[in-house]
Amino acid sequence: MKILFVDDDTIARKSMAVRIPWEKYGWELIYCAKDGMEALDYIKEHRPDVILSDIKMPVMDGIQLAVIAKDYYPEIKFIFLSGYKDFEYAKQALKLNAIDYLTKPVMPDALIAVMEKTQKLVLEEQKINRVVKEGYPSLQRHYISQLMYHSFTEADDNVFKAFDINLTCGFGVVGFVDFKRLDELEWDRVKEILKDICDRLTQAHSGSFFLPMEATQLFFIYTASNTPDKAGFKGRLSALEQEINTLLEKDLGVRGSFYTGSSFQELNQLYLSYQTAVKARNSQTSDILLRIRHYIEENYQDSGLTLIQIAARFNINHCYLTSLYKEKFGINLYDYLIQVRMEKAGQLLLSTSLKSYQIAEQVGYNNSQYFSLSFKKYFNCTVTEYKNRYSGKD
Repeated sequence: MKILFVDDDTIARKSMAVRIPWEKYGWELIYCAKDGMEALDYIKEHRPDVILSDIKMPVMDGIQLAVIAKDYYPEIKFIFLSGYKDFEYAKQALKLNAIDYLTKPVMPDALIAVMEKTQKLVLEEQKINRVVKEGYPSLQRHYISQLMYHSFTEADDNVFKAFDINLTCGFGVVGFVDFKRLDELEWDRVKEILKDICDRLTQAHSGSFFLPMEATQLFFIYTASNTPDKAGFKGRLSALEQEINTLLEKDLGVRGSFYTGSSFQELNQLYLSYQTAVKARNSQTSDILLRIRHYIEENYQDSGLTLIQIAARFNINHCYLTSLYKEKFGINLYDYLIQVRMEKAGQLLLSTSLKSYQIAEQVGYNNSQYFSLSFKKYFNCTVTEYKNRYSGKD
């Protein structure tokens, strides 16, 4: 677990490195920043898991730091330290889902206890995020997982008999159901609910089975025996989708996105259905990513535009979105948003007489100092230097 400490007090920064036996607990204090600005610059390159931050600091206080940092890296955990027993600060910390708010002087035992609680959360989220990043993680049933790995090309009739898959005078199809992660529920609880939903669906639809996957996805092989034509099968499949969404809405408050493959009448065609389901899901993902890119280009000036807001709008897990976007475009979503904002800021500097703080507001920055820091980082020069360089001035 990587930890960043932020405090404008030089003595506090020096003493923090020795007050806690970091290595004993498997923790690493990776850096001590002197203010919020320096911390933001460091976060982008080094991505700490936890930020221990003083609240009262010049230029940018701890609350402002957390608001900006969590916009782009919502998984970072914050623990606030303050010499002030100020209820308003504590209330703001709660709104930001801070792990804790400790008043100075902080005793080592108290800090260690909070860090241990934080570590449990970090480890659980890291486990979930690894699963999400893999795209198609293992299914709960090991054997089906292996069949999926081989796109069902190695499946035979005995396998499907074991799972009671029935295609007598009917059709079958392979499908996935995706939905966004439910941050307000414990992941273990979500998994229990999904397992219960899948068990009920499997019992209700003889000859089919439904499996909860890690992350936010269900996998199913649905069959409808005694269904002589495709039109009838499509009708039953549509009814199934409605049934699944009804269960998801009732038990989890979400609706799913469905990706189904080609229908089949012979079990040896199941692997083709699986492949087309995967292709449909990937195609839809590419379309969503292009729409997200366009959405950023149209809404970059909105200071409320964050990774979580974008992910929620397009009904996709924010961790998974980050991974997919980087894979497709070669740049992570946060950097692309910065790129769009900075390029527009450069255009406004050269084409208008707006002040720096006015341009900051027009490209989505509430904090003009953070805008200036981002501008210098992106263009390798200050706002004034940029304007002088490209407007023809000496």
